[in-house]
Amino acid sequence: PQEEQLPSAPLIHQGDQEDPVTVAVQRGDLAAVHTLPCRYTSSSQANAAFQTGGQTIVSITVSKGEQVKKGQVLAELELGDLPQLLRVHTDKRDTLQLQLNQAKQGRSASLARHQAYLDTLSAAERSAAVSMQQFTQQLDGEIQALEDQLSIAAKRVESTNNQIAQRKVTAPISGVVTYLSSLQAGDASVSGEILATVTDTSQSFFAADLSEEDQAVLTPGQMVTLEAGERSIDTVY
Repeated sequence: PQEEQLPSAPLIHQGDQEDPVTVAVQRGDLAAVHTLPCRYTSSSQANAAFQTGGQTIVSITVSKGEQVKKGQVLAELELGDLPQLLRVHTDKRDTLQLQLNQAKQGRSASLARHQAYLDTLSAAERSAAVSMQQFTQQLDGEIQALEDQLSIAAKRVESTNNQIAQRKVTAPISGVVTYLSSLQAGDASVSGEILATVTDTSQSFFAADLSEEDQAVLTPGQMVTLEAGERSIDTVY
């Protein structure tokens, strides 16, 4: 038998050798990555709710995701006879206001006419007639009565207007409708039930619940990177 010969070692030419690469590393060149979930939230949002219950919803004029302005009508309830009642109270108020204005403007002339009338009377006749003091008190009493009636009428107008306003649900702030109830036209309202939530997206921030480990890593003023899908934003913690 012949002795088995092992293959010779491969030749390494000088050009095939790789020179080692030396990189100088200083403190701060290495970074530790700490990841934690966060949520996007708004700093301002408000609910729009029904102010009166048991009324039929006539219309809902907004949809989820829609941009609305403060005071914009979101839903309306049935008004019933409130518009007619408002006209009655308004007409009464306006009539009383006109009568009051005329009474005040004619006060001086009425006093002057009564004084002129008294001047035509004899002493005996004057003693039996209404004196200037009594006539003045009478005029002022009539004016006061008109003012009292006008105050009551004005309060009735205000009360009716408030009732009409309560039949409308309006946006409490400007923003985007982020929640909308499933209620529809024809349903009955429930006092205090939330119809919609409006969120002011112009003022928003990212929030996270920090553990003790997170708090040990993060410090106020530190630069952090927020990632959402393929987007990333560098900001200050």
